[in-house]
Amino acid sequence: MAKRKSVSVFQAAPPREVADYKTFALLVLLIANKELMLDDIAEFMEEYRLRSNQRTLVSKYMKELQYISNRKLLEPILLPNKFEEGALFKGLFSSFLKLSEIEGWDTLICKTQLSSNLL
Repeated sequence: MAKRKSVSVFQAAPPREVADYKTFALLVLLIANKELMLDDIAEFMEEYRLRSNQRTLVSKYMKELQYISNRKLLEPILLPNKFEEGALFKGLFSSFLKLSEIEGWDTLICKTQLSSNLL
């Protein structure tokens, strides 16, 4: 007689808020899986509580995101609901120009023009 195998499917989104962790049925498994992701990208995403669908964006810009000076400037957009490529690109551009905050495109273009005229 052949052994029967069964598979259980648990279709629940991982918790997003701290309070939701207390009631999440598979919390131990979730934590174990996160501990297996031992790369810089996973660590960065965990630190800023970014969503799994934002991993591609983090990996694309990880070389720039690893610097503390960039992270400090980017803090206002290092949030799950604000972390998107346009804002990130503008923030990194502001950081490269050594600005103290994320500026709009008009200001960034003017600063770039002023810098190139000084060279």
